[in-house]
Amino acid sequence: MVQPQRLHGFSLVEVLVAILLVAIGLLGLAAAQVKTLQYASSSLQQTVASIQAQNVIERLWPELCRLQQGSQPFDEDFTASLKPDAELDPVGYSATVPAYDFSASPLTAAAAQPLLSVTIRWTDRRQRDQSSEQLDIAAGFPWLRNGNPAGCL
Repeated sequence: MVQPQRLHGFSLVEVLVAILLVAIGLLGLAAAQVKTLQYASSSLQQTVASIQAQNVIERLWPELCRLQQGSQPFDEDFTASLKPDAELDPVGYSATVPAYDFSASPLTAAAAQPLLSVTIRWTDRRQRDQSSEQLDIAAGFPWLRNGNPAGCL
């Protein structure tokens, strides 16, 4: 008597193990994608902080002659304009601009004029740990009065 030939296929256990391995691989890819999005968000926050710091510095340029004559640069309106709208800003940036002597001429001083340091801090309230980050930018300003006490030429 001839025995029928047995068909060889996959058992249920082998199929379940294969599905498990594929699922673990896909979970790993999903975790990598989440990390990538977090890094992209962090990069965006640093870019926005850099733009805000540059904005503070560039807003001083048109007033440089007046500032070198002794006017105060950081009045309440200027400081208030640095604070973004809380509804539109889920990250919460804040700018700190320390006192700076614009009237100190680097032409007559023994040392070069100190740099204006702008600090931007932010806390991303969307992150779990809500760790604060900070960006510092320093800028120097030229002496525009050129020895003329009355003001810029």
